[in-house]
Amino acid sequence: MQRFITFACAVSAVAFAVVACGSSDDSGSSNNGGSSGSSSVALCVGDYSTLSESALEAQTASSGQCASKDDASSICANDVPAQAATCGLACIQMTGDQDACVSTCLNSMVLPVLSDACVGCYVADVACARTNCLTSCADPTGDLCMPCRQMHGCIDAFYSCSGLPNPNPSTGGSGGSGGSGGSSSVGAAGETSASAGTGG
Repeated sequence: MQRFITFACAVSAVAFAVVACGSSDDSGSSNNGGSSGSSSVALCVGDYSTLSESALEAQTASSGQCASKDDASSICANDVPAQAATCGLACIQMTGDQDACVSTCLNSMVLPVLSDACVGCYVADVACARTNCLTSCADPTGDLCMPCRQMHGCIDAFYSCSGLPNPNPSTGGSGGSGGSGGSSSVGAAGETSASAGTGG
């Protein structure tokens, strides 16, 4: 019981830190179209910061687990790879079901919540990194994490599962028509900001 309380406190602290950090600067979340007076188009955050929500949805493979409009909206509004990495690191010390821990943690951090199927792709990516790249991804943003995840197929598996476009096609991944994901490390999606435990 004491371990669960300690874990719950740690996850809460991480969630508050992410929310606090994320809310202090929203300068990268939208494009005002310059000073020419053209209408602004809101851009996604994180790995998809160059795409609008509709562009992300259009580039996501319809056969992917994250292909719904609701999932695209949530992924666009959240840096899910970074959040998955945070959850992967927070759950690594759990003696119980780490996948369930990552899923619960991710559902508490990503709002609106992702579909269970989409969350499953992020959880599988975190598990792949945890199993194959634990040492390399101790620092999810480090230089060793992404190459290890790529070598062990974690990145390809994530994009195949999610259907998201890979934002860094040089890291592999054939999901979607353009690829997405972002940076991740201990099993996280994305290849640009690297995070431990979230798809890609």
